[in-house]
Amino acid sequence: MNFNLVVSCPRGREKGAISEIRYFLEGLLKDRNLIIERSPISGMIFVKTSFDPHFVIKKLYEFVEENPYQFSFAIRFLPIDICTEADLEKIREAAKQISKLIGANEKFRITVKKRDTQLSSHEIINVVAREIDRNVDLEHPDKIVLIEIIGHTAFFSVLENEDLILSIRKFQ
Repeated sequence: MNFNLVVSCPRGREKGAISEIRYFLEGLLKDRNLIIERSPISGMIFVKTSFDPHFVIKKLYEFVEENPYQFSFAIRFLPIDICTEADLEKIREAAKQISKLIGANEKFRITVKKRDTQLSSHEIINVVAREIDRNVDLEHPDKIVLIEIIGHTAFFSVLENEDLILSIRKFQ
């Protein structure tokens, strides 16, 4: 499945979070092709929306600014640009695609977050960095390549800043 949102919730509260995701994406945005799956990790939900995930985050920000207490369980929304298997060769292929989202003169940083995987952050960073022919800037990057490994799935996000990850708690 080519998921394009990862939603975090408190462990054991996936059912409530799924209801909130449905309320926003199906009810308010009218996404008629929404697919939601629980991840193998408690507290993580994978979502496939028919909308651009960055558009969804923008709309969620607007909604949450006006209604900060509408979400009690779905507490973090991460837009996903590429979803692939958590295998170094698949990660290498995804990194080639991700490199197109970083301008020729832009600097980048790679951040890896992982759960339930044997892959090392060092291995992942080395494989990805080799495929992105841009300058690295760890302190003030133009783009952040965020890679979340959850079990057997790797999620890639290219963000201009980490505020593009929606944390509901910031509004409450």
